[in-house]
Amino acid sequence: MAQRTLSTGTKLIATLALLAVMAVLFLFFLNMNQRSEKKAITTIEQERQQWEEKASALAEKVPANHSTEESTATSDIQPPSFEAIPPAAPTEKESDAEEICHNTTQRFDHIFAYLDNQEYIQQLGFKNGSKTYLSSIAERLYTNKPKIVRETDSLLSIMQNTAHLYRVLGKKDIGILKTLLENEKETLEPMLASFFRGIDENKQCLAGKYPVTLPLEELYAYSTFFLNTMGGQAYLFRRDPVTRILIKYYAILILHKANEQGINKAGVDIRSGLKNLIDELLVFQVLQKRDEYLNTLLVLQSKYDQQYGMGGN
Repeated sequence: MAQRTLSTGTKLIATLALLAVMAVLFLFFLNMNQRSEKKAITTIEQERQQWEEKASALAEKVPANHSTEESTATSDIQPPSFEAIPPAAPTEKESDAEEICHNTTQRFDHIFAYLDNQEYIQQLGFKNGSKTYLSSIAERLYTNKPKIVRETDSLLSIMQNTAHLYRVLGKKDIGILKTLLENEKETLEPMLASFFRGIDENKQCLAGKYPVTLPLEELYAYSTFFLNTMGGQAYLFRRDPVTRILIKYYAILILHKANEQGINKAGVDIRSGLKNLIDELLVFQVLQKRDEYLNTLLVLQSKYDQQYGMGGN
């Protein structure tokens, strides 16, 4: 009986000792994790401060009374140029405007020719090539815009927005676009930069050569969708960091242009999107032109903070 009591007591002591060791280890790892988090936050804040100092220096060089035309022409708020596919030289003597138009359309056609030569695109079997296919995708999207105002008035509106791209394009085309994004990870940045710059600067030029154009009003609807609706943000959360950041980056540039032209009808506060994307870029260092994006966003953030005050947090 005494031996049994001793054995029971020994087991109890051993169990308590084991629990004590586990508690000590848990507290140790918890403390290490908290230190790591604090160190990471400190590093991010230090980098943010460095970038903000650079942005302030750039912002001081921009005149306070500069016009919309001047602001959109400066490198401070322009996306990086498309370096991978240089524009072709015009074959005839042309005016400056015609030459710009010529170079833009040649650059676009070069992109589509590149895509058409990819094996995975050939396997998809586009009837009239990637140019016609992607133009039809763009047309369907802008003729069926998402709900960007009073989305949260009903659960149905939220559900419809969450499934908006699927409802408009369908399972097959969504799958094709995912395949394209997966295969063009290395070229996605320069392609998007080229498309954005071309669409922004040469709408009338492109109208005669492409089956669809994208007016700022239509682009604004999708910019607001991704930045300011539950459905759009739910879509972005499901994307990889590169795709998500690039969509948000160009959405912010479009919203900025909407502000300049007075067509921000939904009254979206750009400052919140700017801050969130800057924080995300400070964490994810996976983009080729990350530094240029940060410069652009921080200059815009400084401009809006000076104009409207700190906000959007």
